[in-house]
Amino acid sequence: MLIHREALELARNAASHDTEGVPITISCVKIGPDGSVTVTDGHHWLRMKAAADEPNLFDELAERGTDALEHPVLVPADVIAAFNAAMKKRKVKKGQPVPHVVVAQHENRITLKSSDGKTMRTFELDAPDAELKFPDVDKTVQAHLPTHHVVLSVDLLALLVKTLRACKATTLKLGFPIDTDAPVTLSTFTLTGPIDGAIMPMRE
Repeated sequence: MLIHREALELARNAASHDTEGVPITISCVKIGPDGSVTVTDGHHWLRMKAAADEPNLFDELAERGTDALEHPVLVPADVIAAFNAAMKKRKVKKGQPVPHVVVAQHENRITLKSSDGKTMRTFELDAPDAELKFPDVDKTVQAHLPTHHVVLSVDLLALLVKTLRACKATTLKLGFPIDTDAPVTLSTFTLTGPIDGAIMPMRE
């Protein structure tokens, strides 16, 4: 299975493996046969459709493992993070294809592999117990209930969160209006006083 390297960034949203009482499965990253990459910490979850449509030259250097997975595999998030860090040590030169990641499982061994044309990176690990089940994250969202979608800028949200953390805010309350063109309100409390504001939604 070939997946896009960017999907490895989701590993930072998995639960920490050393947190007491945390099931081992939610400290893992689930990679599905369809190329989806899913993580959760029990409070939120993220999923990325990360299958690479076509292999590039560097993928072919990795040789084995480009076949589709037969079933989902679980990889500890700290292993994914270490593999991602190893890949980032060498920046992609302009004009070169971004290396994909080969994910393969043969019997009870999982392999992560990638090549940038000069360096081959390979991580191998034992597969977790097959009896362990990753949470069914889709059950947390009731598809039959009406929803109201608002499109917000990721860069703007990141700036807001960075600012609020600098102000020692620990929570954020958002108000989503029925009118899609109306601003999303925000409010929080800090030790020095309350903060409120609004975010204008983007047009789809």
